[in-house]
Amino acid sequence: MAGNFELINMIGSGTYGEAWLARHLKNDKKCVVKVIKILKLSEKELDRSLTEVSILARCNHQNIISYLDAYVKDGNLNIAMEYADGGDLHKNIVGQKGIHFGKEVIFEWFVQICLALKYIHSSNILHRDLKSQNIFLNSKRVIKLGDFGIARILRDHADHAMTTIGTPFYLSPEICQRKPYNHKSDLWAAGCVLYELCCLRVPFNAQNFDSLVMKILQGKCDPIPR
Repeated sequence: MAGNFELINMIGSGTYGEAWLARHLKNDKKCVVKVIKILKLSEKELDRSLTEVSILARCNHQNIISYLDAYVKDGNLNIAMEYADGGDLHKNIVGQKGIHFGKEVIFEWFVQICLALKYIHSSNILHRDLKSQNIFLNSKRVIKLGDFGIARILRDHADHAMTTIGTPFYLSPEICQRKPYNHKSDLWAAGCVLYELCCLRVPFNAQNFDSLVMKILQGKCDPIPR
């Protein structure tokens, strides 16, 4: 509940709210509280926020950010969750400063990403925004998949999503073509993350969105270095 968490300092902000480093008063452990300004949200945006809470609450896997609580305070929806103190993969990639990760590290991290995806896909959950910024590490270098803000729950394995959504660099060809898509689009994004871990940059990049889409549809990228 609201009285169980003490906000310490803001560690990020976006269109709909803020992320705060917080302290769980019951066990004195650090956590993250996502503060969403629900009074400023449209009905569709509010539905997404409630979906995020629902998905986090039902997930119980070592490679997925753990859900702690959700509560409303001062007109804001607060989502308390596990704090991954090792930062996100993007931060770790930038921190390499051009020095490649060892293949053992890449294999270890990528297998854990796949295990997280296997878990959510078995529950008909699409992440839809898989990228290095949404994949975190704890102090033991264990992968933690997070940020389910635009995730979607499918009715069954035969169901597909239609909304064109996600981060451009990681979009699958079917999303670029505005075709129905399913869990395979998350796997495409995982492949982009794998390339990024190997090459320290995204596989597809361009000056504008149309050019980026063309590169994605062609599927051509520079080879991975030896």
